[in-house]
Amino acid sequence: MLETEQGMISDSIAIAKFLAHGHASLLGSSAEARASIDQWVFWFVTGAANDQKVAVNAMLGQKSVEQAAFTESMNKIKANAKILNA
Repeated sequence: MLETEQGMISDSIAIAKFLAHGHASLLGSSAEARASIDQWVFWFVTGAANDQKVAVNAMLGQKSVEQAAFTESMNKIKANAKILNA
């Protein structure tokens, strides 16, 4: 949650864009750069975020999981990190 003079913002992506507004280096200084940033944000939201839920919930003590499910989630996290690094 982010409290602003105009009200509360609850979505993490909306908060990030709000905080980055006015900083071309963070939001992209051209239409192509902005599209690339949005592409990676949507890539994370539509896939990578789901891949990490099992492991993150287990690490935060929010949910008990089987070792196999934890390992699978961690492997997905590592694969996603490799994609981002490339």
